Amino acid sequence: MARRERGVTLLEIMVVISIMAILLAIGTGQYRRMQANNTFNNEVERLGTELRNAGILAQATGLLQPVVSPGTARPEDLSKNRSGVFLWQTWRDGKVVAQGKLGSQGTVRLDFNTNFTYTNTKFNPGVYLTLTPLDPETHVPLGAPVLQVVYTPSGTPLSSGRIVCSYLGRPMTIKLSSLGDIEGPNE
Repeated sequence: MARRERGVTLLEIMVVISIMAILLAIGTGQYRRMQANNTFNNEVERLGTELRNAGILAQATGLLQPVVSPGTARPEDLSKNRSGVFLWQTWRDGKVVAQGKLGSQGTVRLDFNTNFTYTNTKFNPGVYLTLTPLDPETHVPLGAPVLQVVYTPSGTPLSSGRIVCSYLGRPMTIKLSSLGDIEGPNE
């Protein structure tokens, strides 16, 4: 009678380890994409919330940004897809009251009927929100803001438009109406 060995062979162990390595590699990539997507969603949600908060702040203080004038934005600033990291900041009386980063892996497109000339925010009264491109590695601002949303004393934006942020081909839109409605972000 032949004696049979018990246990697993080296080949069986190698096959199991190979399968586990493949599953781990697939799962890690999916997890990173899911994590980046969640981060992007949170950034856009926070920007939408801050746009509403800036309107409430403008209404509470009754201040209008008096030093900006409409109609002097370059069209290329308003229509280009811009990818990279953006810094949004809410200003009150020349001081930043809230800020955050947006779009580290997505694109941001600005569609506004009128934009406002960027002026030095350091000494300007009123409430407004700016969107400034940042260097992706150093996170240093690259020039002046590409968008400045100015609020009236009643808390409504002076200009209507859309901020469209997209990641992996899925756009999220924040719509601002000069009637005071701020919708979104919506897919």
